[in-house]
Amino acid sequence: MRRPASSALPAASFSRRTLLRGAVAGATAAALAGCAPLGPQEIDSPARRILVPAAVGGGYDLTARTAAKILLTEGIVAPLPDVFNVPGGGGVPGLVRTIAAAGEEHLALAMGLGIVGAAWASGMTDELAALTPLAQVATEPGVVLVPPDSPFRTLDAALAAWRADPAGLRVSTGSSPGGPDHLLVVQVARAAGVDPSAIRLSAASGGGELLSRLLTGEADLAFGGAGELRRQLSAGVVRAVAVSSAERVAGLDVPTLTESGIDVVFRNWRGFVAPPGIGAAARERWIDDLSRMRRARAWRDALVENGWDDAFVTGAAFGERIRQQLGVVAATLS
Repeated sequence: MRRPASSALPAASFSRRTLLRGAVAGATAAALAGCAPLGPQEIDSPARRILVPAAVGGGYDLTARTAAKILLTEGIVAPLPDVFNVPGGGGVPGLVRTIAAAGEEHLALAMGLGIVGAAWASGMTDELAALTPLAQVATEPGVVLVPPDSPFRTLDAALAAWRADPAGLRVSTGSSPGGPDHLLVVQVARAAGVDPSAIRLSAASGGGELLSRLLTGEADLAFGGAGELRRQLSAGVVRAVAVSSAERVAGLDVPTLTESGIDVVFRNWRGFVAPPGIGAAARERWIDDLSRMRRARAWRDALVENGWDDAFVTGAAFGERIRQQLGVVAATLS
């Protein structure tokens, strides 16, 4: 595995980065040495299978289960694709298991910017490039959040306190180091004149834990996905002081970062890749099936319901986007 060049991640991330590398070593040994093999159902079944590299309930999981349901109900595939979760390690164990399933034509990995960041942080950029790109299916902006009883009524107020004492605010993200929320933190901090290395940063394991931290007062400022927390925002459970999209998000009365004087536009994305070494015919079947899903009314309804934006890119063009995003990760965190 090629290791990335030396980087200057925020101080709070170094221990987590070490843990990610440990997860790579352990998961690789398990997958390749037989300690925790994929099992016959996961590598031999003719039914489609979608591996979610995170726990149930997060953005990857929602994307995978929504896609699986629509693929079945629209008559595109049968039986229902089996969605299974391999959580932990920032997505690295799920990535490793997909790589270990080289040549398996019925398996897909749900992925996004978080997996790109985890691959970079773990020195797995070559392995990431070996995966078979299928399709990017959606994007969503990030949000800057505060607890419902926070004294910060605007982003300006929060940033003023952050600049005055970068370590004084407890900042939390809904993704692992190198993931989309972490990237957004660093970009916003730099644009606001806050030293990223001085931030008091901790990572939650998804939107559910991030929400809990806000509600229990464990976080003063949080960065998460607008789609993942859309229902809680609409219900007023938590407050957003900015969104990272170029324009305001319909249904959320929240200013953009650029409106607030922070020159940052940022979107997370999600899609699907297959293991390395699958045949051209299998790759085209996956791409065709996902393209048919995208044209279905049920998928368009899911985009609206979940606050996602249509951003469909397939095959080689999607592979090039992954390479570009790897460059963004390296430039942001190095």
